[in-house]
Amino acid sequence: GAGEKAKKFRVNCTPILDEQKWVRGVLVSFDDVTALDETIRELQASKAELETLALRDPLTGSFNRRALFEAFEDQWEVGQREGTDLVCIMTDIDHFKSYNDRFGHAVGDQVIQVVAKLLSTGIRPIDIMGRYGGEEFCILLPGQSLQEGQAVSERLRAQIETYAGLAVRTTEGRKITMSFGVSAMSLGASDPLELVDQADKALYGAKQAGRNCVGQWTVDGPVVDEVKPMEVVSRNS
Repeated sequence: GAGEKAKKFRVNCTPILDEQKWVRGVLVSFDDVTALDETIRELQASKAELETLALRDPLTGSFNRRALFEAFEDQWEVGQREGTDLVCIMTDIDHFKSYNDRFGHAVGDQVIQVVAKLLSTGIRPIDIMGRYGGEEFCILLPGQSLQEGQAVSERLRAQIETYAGLAVRTTEGRKITMSFGVSAMSLGASDPLELVDQADKALYGAKQAGRNCVGQWTVDGPVVDEVKPMEVVSRNS
């Protein structure tokens, strides 16, 4: 009748044979598997949800570190096979501890959520972004050059500086800024971990140079002063 849910049956057919093994009929039985089918579908949905949760950072919805490295290894293999470059950007929030200390962890979480959204909406659909840990994020730009990675980083840096503070109203009008470090596969990293390490050192150099700027890894090693293996390529004065 109207409003009744459709039922699902499993049909079992068993041949009825005579003494000479000729088929004389068929015994047909029906098993109601509606509940079983619903249970299987619920289990599949739960599994898909668990897989999503296993790959996503619960605070920001972006890839977690595990998922990020899985994607990183895939893109690394593509770059090696196709001869294309791969840019790695490491970025974190400047003076993040001060937001937690002054305004509380709820506001600190909100700051992380806001910058994650600005970062994810400021890159191409093909690009990959994940929360690396704490207030640090990693962005992968498949097929992009180091110069393109610098340009993307500078654009993201400017967007964060302009809009992030406005989106978090409880920070008393303080600007929220981020520092960036950029490296590329073509600069000689032997694996994804080394590429991350290069970008992270460039980020550290950007922090040392005054924050709210973009640092670049170079093949020549130390460039800023005599100890930091990076080069500041852009900075907001």
